Amino acid sequence: MILGRELELTLLQELWRENRFIFTVIYGSKHVGKTTLIHEFCRGKKTIFFSSLNSTKNVNLASFSNALFSSISPSLSVHPTLTELSSILNNLNTYAQNKKIVVVFDNFQYLLSSIPDCLETFQHFMEQFFLNTNLFLVFIGSPSSLMEQKVLGEKSPLYGLCTESLKLSPFSYKETGFFFSSYSHAQKALVYGVTGGIPYYFSFFSQEKEIHKNILSAFFQYNSPLLEMPAYCLNQEFSDLKLYNGILTNMAAGKKMLQELSEAVHLEPELLLKYLKNLSTLEIIQKRVPLLSNDNKNNFYEINNYMFYFWYRFVPFHMSYITSGRMPFFYQRFVEDRLDSYMEQVFTKICTDYLSLYCPFLPMEIAQIGSWWDQSPLFGDSLYIPIVAVDPEENQALFASASYSSLMDVEDYIKIKKASLHFTSMKARYYYLFSCKGFTKQLQHLAAKENVFLFLLPDLYA
Repeated sequence: MILGRELELTLLQELWRENRFIFTVIYGSKHVGKTTLIHEFCRGKKTIFFSSLNSTKNVNLASFSNALFSSISPSLSVHPTLTELSSILNNLNTYAQNKKIVVVFDNFQYLLSSIPDCLETFQHFMEQFFLNTNLFLVFIGSPSSLMEQKVLGEKSPLYGLCTESLKLSPFSYKETGFFFSSYSHAQKALVYGVTGGIPYYFSFFSQEKEIHKNILSAFFQYNSPLLEMPAYCLNQEFSDLKLYNGILTNMAAGKKMLQELSEAVHLEPELLLKYLKNLSTLEIIQKRVPLLSNDNKNNFYEINNYMFYFWYRFVPFHMSYITSGRMPFFYQRFVEDRLDSYMEQVFTKICTDYLSLYCPFLPMEIAQIGSWWDQSPLFGDSLYIPIVAVDPEENQALFASASYSSLMDVEDYIKIKKASLHFTSMKARYYYLFSCKGFTKQLQHLAAKENVFLFLLPDLYA
């Protein structure tokens, strides 16, 4: 059993016990554990595994032919190469008669790219042949938006044929902490903050090793496993890596508005939007809009893949130290001492997830949750509430602020209380404050008087 994916694995095992054709789609962002899950499921089962390549139709079909005949005719010294997907599926159908086998197409997005009409071919074989078998067919792919649109969407040739779809998300802050049970709450939060809960990334961390030694070895040595990871991910999708590097470096440094990003990377806003859309499709960045707002101009962009956020915040500026092997001497000064500031965005996400997923008691139902601002949180004097949760039907709202790096004072409460008055339709308002460093005595006294809820980091892991 793999830790953290027990529910998904149980569901797959239950489907396997059904004596009929099963078609399952597993999708999610890169490195989230899709292939690991299916490998665990396939233990002890007859499996044919096709791994699509980011290459041409002929290369993929040659690879599929080899995988197919290695399974169905292992005694053959030379495997025939089939030149059409229909020929491969026809041989597969013949072999699958009266057999119960798993057939996996991994990296399905590359198959879609190299054989654009492959969905129609799969549709034909599913409807005409596979439905009469016990074949367990699995497509694995990313990004999520492509799989949802092309494979699962209403306009897809395969619409209605999928037995079950599983979207794997990164682990939450609390789920990530389960893998590091010996760490303190602050250390668990930091692991989440630099890996985003993506299992492949935190697989390079050992809870037997001190947290900063883990970060140093994973990112800041010439042979570190995550040193080249952003370039690897982006190179698989895009050719103009320099421009994407420029966009992400500026975003990590705090430039998040479209106009300031446009000026920083010397790209017209209309063209820049295309690059931002590509990064959003890969779930590296997200567009942020104020909760309950219809103002399309009052938005900004931020990196929501925290491995990318951490990398572009710290790695590019210290590459000379990394390649020369001197980063251990500078790590505390240039990275460790600046992590409190870095973790502010991450901590707001942690607190949002606590309210959405883990808080044992809430005074209201949460229908929507997000942030709210009058112009932009990047403008110093503007009204900004880091976390707002609403129940429009009951006209209730919860307003929260979060601070990772500093002691919270009365002024922090006054700010969100003042901003919350803009929600004029809300009949009931609740106030929550989250802090890693604690609260002043004045704030604690006022919170008790006005029924404001105060949370420390250990409360979020309880």
